[in-house]
Amino acid sequence: MREVKLLSTLKDQNIELIIFPDSPNDYLETISEYDVDKWGEASIQLQEGCSYHYQISQGFQLHPIPGLVIPFNKPDNNRGLIKPGNYVGTFVFTGYLLKNPITIFTFNVEIRSRKTNYRTEYRYMLEEIAYDSVDLILKHSSPVIQHVAPNYNIDHRSIYQKFSFINSIIGTEDFFDAVYRIIRSPVSKWISLAQISDVRKTRKPSKQLISSFAASLNRVAVPVQLKEHIQLSSLPKTIVDETKQDSIDTPENQFVKHVLTEYFLICDYIKDRLLEGSREKMEAELLRNRLKSLVDHEIFKDISQPSTLTLNSPVLQNKDGYREVFKSWLLFELGLKLTWTGGDNVFRGGKKDVAKLYEYWVYFKLLNIVTNVFPEFSDSSMELIKPSSNGLDLNLCAGNCNSIRRICNYETRNIEVEFSYNQTFYGSNNNDYPKSGSWTRTMKPDYTISFWPEGFSKKEAEEQEQIIHIHFDAKYRIDNIIEAFGPSEFESNETIDDNEIRDFRRIDLIKMHAYKDAIRRTAGAYIIYPGTENKIWRGYHEIIPGIGAFALRPSKGNEGWKELQQFLEDVLAQLLNRASKYEETTYHIFNTQSKPPLTLVKNLPEMFDAKRLQPPTEIRCLVGDVKNKSLNDWMERHNLYSIYLGSDQNGNCYDQEFEDYSKLTYLLIYNENELVTSQLFDVLNPNPRLISKEKMLRMGYPDPKHELYLVFSVTRNYHASYENIVWDLSKLEAFSGGKVPSRPFVISLFQLMAISNIEK
Repeated sequence: MREVKLLSTLKDQNIELIIFPDSPNDYLETISEYDVDKWGEASIQLQEGCSYHYQISQGFQLHPIPGLVIPFNKPDNNRGLIKPGNYVGTFVFTGYLLKNPITIFTFNVEIRSRKTNYRTEYRYMLEEIAYDSVDLILKHSSPVIQHVAPNYNIDHRSIYQKFSFINSIIGTEDFFDAVYRIIRSPVSKWISLAQISDVRKTRKPSKQLISSFAASLNRVAVPVQLKEHIQLSSLPKTIVDETKQDSIDTPENQFVKHVLTEYFLICDYIKDRLLEGSREKMEAELLRNRLKSLVDHEIFKDISQPSTLTLNSPVLQNKDGYREVFKSWLLFELGLKLTWTGGDNVFRGGKKDVAKLYEYWVYFKLLNIVTNVFPEFSDSSMELIKPSSNGLDLNLCAGNCNSIRRICNYETRNIEVEFSYNQTFYGSNNNDYPKSGSWTRTMKPDYTISFWPEGFSKKEAEEQEQIIHIHFDAKYRIDNIIEAFGPSEFESNETIDDNEIRDFRRIDLIKMHAYKDAIRRTAGAYIIYPGTENKIWRGYHEIIPGIGAFALRPSKGNEGWKELQQFLEDVLAQLLNRASKYEETTYHIFNTQSKPPLTLVKNLPEMFDAKRLQPPTEIRCLVGDVKNKSLNDWMERHNLYSIYLGSDQNGNCYDQEFEDYSKLTYLLIYNENELVTSQLFDVLNPNPRLISKEKMLRMGYPDPKHELYLVFSVTRNYHASYENIVWDLSKLEAFSGGKVPSRPFVISLFQLMAISNIEK
């Protein structure tokens, strides 16, 4: 459609507003009256993210709205632009007479979502949130639930929140189908009807009939000719006879009539308190009229109002149709008590923020998944349902942090689990490690699940690298993985033009990397979107660290939550694995970063035995003496270096010495008469051999005096990094005061290189 026209009136003057799309790809349509009534929408339909021009009758103009309605300056002051942006819902344009700039007329348009099924998804998500909220109320143990009554003496926006919850329960086709099934096949019962009839029409005698024969006062004498046959002096002219009749005036049908009448009266009450001409009032009128058609149905004219509600009736609880109406009534009664703090973000003033509603809906889905994996969260209603002046408040509002924390007990360890909505990780301009938060800018993921071992406070767990954060962001407007992360070709080695890369929306992938890299102790960051494909990139071998996306669809029976639940179960399995690589990694991060920074600007080898060398602070070096020339000759001839093992008074060697002298990389030898040395050797096998005195003799060891020796295989080091390097051992603490150590000792390569000099 190339253009649409809307009409408004001012007294007797017609005002015309023409809207036409900015480009052929910008959506502009008019829907039928049937769809207007069905969905409660305006007939003129624009689309979010599109751009439109408008022209209004000469002498009039629309009120400007920053970023949405942009009037042109003179001379075309009756023209302008309409840019809906991300707005979705009924929008009211207000206009004014140029000579008298006061709002005097309005135009209603509908701004629809780009997603074609947003209408059904919006209703489904609102219905799901209503059911989950009522379920929280049922689980809530606070006595206030038993006494609080709904309060309607509140502003129209809060009333519309209540109406939206009610509409999600009883405004569905499933509810109306249930009522129609009752109308087509209502339960009935046989009832007895007493009627006065001629005695001559008496049928089968009964106890009641005999009593009537005897008790009736309107009697006639028995004729003489019949007295010998009838042992009575008189007979009643009429008797009260009883007949059976099938009736639908049953307690169950009375309940249905009561429920429909209550629904109608509540909707009528709400309708009268909403703003005239508003989207909210139109929706309320639509539901009220549908309910009125049910209440006025012929079948309910023969059904009386109930004196009591038989809620324990098997028919109400089990029979098709009645069961659905009974369930709706339970939800309805509880829903009236509920006010939702965050509801204004979703449907205030006719706006249908489907993306924000999806964010709330995902919260409830995630909470259900967390509860399935961690049953300790089953009582989470205590944190989400709070007493308020209007009844009960669903304590969930975008921008406000809401956290639920539980201790979960397992055989291998007890874990504290915290599920948070809109938790803020504050940024810092200072080097404030090991504090929590972001080390760059402040960040606020939609949802965060945090884990740390019981026994640590959250602050302690943060500072000791014991906590793990996993973040999720809800992205309703994304339909598939390519929209979020770009096509898989980007992962190949093919060359792709920069302009082509910019055509794809990869901002969400970048944002997940931002969460992962900037927020300290983050083990994973994932998008949740209403698509079909799940994608996980693992940083290493285990499920975390990772980045990716999970599909969670607002579609009955096909939501996709099982894959997300399996992910959390895999995360739990990794947390319970006390030998996981991730835990080992975080320990070394804590162990390394908790020490003061060091500086070593030296030329060092990059690898040893074709493998990357450890940092110089972790490379172990043995410093030992060679007491005489014969020992030095034996060492160079056999490429061996020996250390005798000490023993206790019983002759047992010290086990600790094995630990002290294992995992060595280098050996530096010296003579006690010369503490400046350049004799550096590589230790070929970091695990030394244990050799007896007798075997040392057979190997030509000069004059062994001890029973056991640790023997290392060594070879002279000729690496270019150590060429022309000498070490002045007198600078080591072990040689302070002119003393010489009695035993070889182990230091780090960092300590060794700190005393090195280039030989001149």
